[in-house]
Order: sequence, then structure tokens, then C-alpha cells
Amino acid sequence: TYPANRHHYLTELMIEFQLCFRLDCSTPTFLIPGLLPKEEPQETNLDGDILEFQYHYRVLPESIVSRFIVLLHDKIYNHIYWRSGVMLAYTEGTESYNLARIRADLEDKKISIAISDRPSTRRSFLMMIRDVFNKIHSSFGNLDVSERVPVPGHLDHPPLDYQELLGLEAMGITDYPIGKLGIKVNVRQLLDGYESVEARQRHRMGDREFERMEKEMGDRFNIHFHNTNQQGDYKPVTDNTNNLQGANIGNFANEVKDNARQQANQHIHSATNQTLAQAATEIKALLNQLDQEYDNSTATGQAMITAKAIESIEKNATLKTRIINALAAGGTTALETAVDHPVIKPVVAMIKEFMDAK
Repeated sequence: TYPANRHHYLTELMIEFQLCFRLDCSTPTFLIPGLLPKEEPQETNLDGDILEFQYHYRVLPESIVSRFIVLLHDKIYNHIYWRSGVMLAYTEGTESYNLARIRADLEDKKISIAISDRPSTRRSFLMMIRDVFNKIHSSFGNLDVSERVPVPGHLDHPPLDYQELLGLEAMGITDYPIGKLGIKVNVRQLLDGYESVEARQRHRMGDREFERMEKEMGDRFNIHFHNTNQQGDYKPVTDNTNNLQGANIGNFANEVKDNARQQANQHIHSATNQTLAQAATEIKALLNQLDQEYDNSTATGQAMITAKAIESIEKNATLKTRIINALAAGGTTALETAVDHPVIKPVVAMIKEFMDAK
């Protein structure tokens, strides 16, 4: 009985306040999560290794899950949703990489997130989901909510406070003892499953402080990383004439020609080039060590690895001299190919500056 010319106004208002979303139908049709059946469907089981994350509330507003379903409705998997939960899929193109189950327990006042399938994208999917929940939480003002993660291998034990773990890591504490279980949890290893080192450091320092530190490290070594796209590819620009300007770090390994690779391998295995082989081994070991602290698949991680590697080489006069001698004996291509690491080119570029200074 409401005037038909006002229907559009009302539905747009409901969408604006995250009460419903449009369905892909020929006629205007909307789904209101708050009116869905209470019963959880049967198709919500997840197989294999599962990444789990939880939100615990003093008071859990029923609208949180409804608003979450509205905000991420484009990722709903097979139309599986109910009043207190939803199944989501993380896809790229036509390929589905991960499934996620988001489930609210109003009695226990918690929301559980479980993500299965492809390990390499689970963390990114979780970050996307958490970002949506954080935006919803912030709209409530002083909502009392905490983040929790399960103890690995002990899902029946009360989950651990995620912010507490972040604080322990910031204090330099590597192991978190749980006396009741008689175990020690590796703090960094556990946190790495949820966020990269760079993301955690950015959260602790704040975006501005982190970017300031990043800039200082880049200025120190005359390497500046410029964001070129949303995927985080960065291009290094150095002040020397090393022909690296505009090159993409992630593609350096692919630029080496087959004949150059064969020549480099001959240099490495030749008895007359033991210095080159030893230098390559030591650089590779150094970069592999830094890979444990920083994610070399991200632009920020590559910047940190480059800066830390140069800093370590500067402090090690023997290694510095060996690398300079190796470059003089075998050339940059041989060393870069032998090491075969995403940041070896900017590292070698800075080492060449050592040679120029020498």
C-alpha cells in the first residue's frame, strides 16, 4: 500500500545503511540478511588445513554479520548464507582459490572466521575480511571487541589474544609459554600465518612513521621505491649509471638471457672463479636469512631486504672486499644469475658504488 514512486527511495536507503543488497535478477530483487533463516545450511564444512581467526565481544550486535554479508555479497559462494553466517569464495578470474566460513555465535558472543584451500592466498583473504569487520566495528564507536587466534594443534584450548601476541613480538619475546599444555608457542611463526612482518610493523608504527622510516632507509642507500600499481610492484631508481631505472624488481630474474646464465654457471663452477662462487654463496645465505624476516614477494619487503643486506655488507669488510673482487672477476650478470633472488640487482647496484668509491 506504500506509494510505488517511493519504493526506490526506500530500497536505496536500505542499501545505504547496509540492510540489503540487490540480487542479479531481471526484476528489482533484494536480499535482506536479517530476514534469512536461522538454521545453518549443511554445505558449510571446510576440508584440509584451516586458518582460523575470531572476534570476541562483550555484547555482540546482531547487525554486524548482516552488514558484513551486504558489504561482501559479491564474494558469496553458491548462495550459501543464513541469518548468522555466510560462505565466501576468493577467486581470481574463473579460478577459486579459497573458501571462507563466517559464523556468528550470539550465545558465546563471538564471530569465527575459517579459511581453507590455497595457503598462499589465505592470508590475503583474511586481511580483506578483517578490513571489512574493522570498518563495521569502528562505526559502533566504543564497541568492546577483541581478536583471538587458536593455539596451533590445540583447538580445544582457549584462543590467544592476538593483540597480546603482537605486543610480545614488539618486546622481542619469541616464545609464549602455555603451562597448561606444557608447550611454548613461537610468536613470530604464529603471527606470520595471519599478517606479514611489514603489515605488523606498519600497524605498530602507524602508516606515516613506517613510511618515514622506509624513506630514510632508501635515502641512505640512494634507492627509492616507487609504487607503480595496486599490486605493489615497485621500481628502484639509483643515482649511479647502472641502467636499473624503470626496471621491475620482480622481473629481474626473467631478463637474464640463456647464454648469460650458461656463462654465469661456468664462472661459478670454474676453478679460476672460486671468489665469485664464494661471494654468491654468502650473499644468497644473507638474503635467505632476511627472507625469514621480510616478505620478498611484496615491494615493502624487497625494500627492507635490500636495505638490510647493504647494511650487513657494509659492516662486513671481508665480505665487501670479496664481493667487489668477484664482480671484477666475473661481472654483474654472473653474480646476479648465481644468486637468483628478487632483490639481487639493486643489491649489486649498490655494491658497484662500493667499487666506484674504492
